[in-house]
Parts: sequence; structure tokens; C-alpha cells
Amino acid sequence: MPTLTRWFIKSGVIYLLLGLFMDLFFSLPRFSYLASAFTLVIIHFLTIGWLTQTIIGVSWWLFPRPSPKIATENRTEILGWLILVFLNSGLLLRAVSEPEQALNPAAVWNILLVFSALFLWLGSVLFVFLIWGRIKER
Repeated sequence: MPTLTRWFIKSGVIYLLLGLFMDLFFSLPRFSYLASAFTLVIIHFLTIGWLTQTIIGVSWWLFPRPSPKIATENRTEILGWLILVFLNSGLLLRAVSEPEQALNPAAVWNILLVFSALFLWLGSVLFVFLIWGRIKER
């Protein structure tokens, strides 16, 4: 299994555990008043953090590789790592800025939310760019 695939899948599993733990934690009566501030973070952790990263990792592993040119392989590997960095940076920025914006509204949290969305979008666009050529008929 390629290293990048392992990183995507392990990151996905971590987000699965974090998302489910947060859901359980904010279901407790003592902390339920914070649930609405963290709902979108939990949803992002489970959908983008777990599902999307697991899908990306498996597709990186199983979809046909580009032609065996060394330069092409290195470029796609670098793009794969960039996708991982963008998605995780976006998720972590969202995990901080979303609850803060809900609990203590300020312009700085809006700016961080925009950067979070931008990073998630860039990671997604890079993935589409990277995987599009690997989707071929047999």
C-alpha cells in the first residue's frame, strides 16, 4: 500500500474517532449547550475528514497509475501530498473558527472560515485534477 494512501486512510480514521467522540461528548447534558456550535465541525470531520479522505486514499491506491514517466509520477505524488495538506488544514481551521464564530462572533473568525473553505475547495479541485486522467475504460 502506498505511503500516501496510508496517510489518507489513517487521517480518515482519526477524524472518524474525533467526530464520533465529539458527537457523544456534546450529547452529554452538561455540555449540550455547546452542541450547536460544534455541529458543523462534527459533520465536516465525518464527511470530509473520514469519508472523503478514505475515498481519496483508496482511489489513489486502486486507480490505474499514469504512464511510468518518473517526472509525472513525482508531480502526481506532490499533488497528492498537497491534497492531504489542504484538506487537513481546512478541517483544522474549521474546527477552531466555526465554534468561535458561533460563540464569540468576530471578523477574524469569518476570515478563518473563508480560508478553511478555500483550503477544502483547493484540495477537492486538486483531487479531481489528479484523478480525472486515471478514470479510464479497460
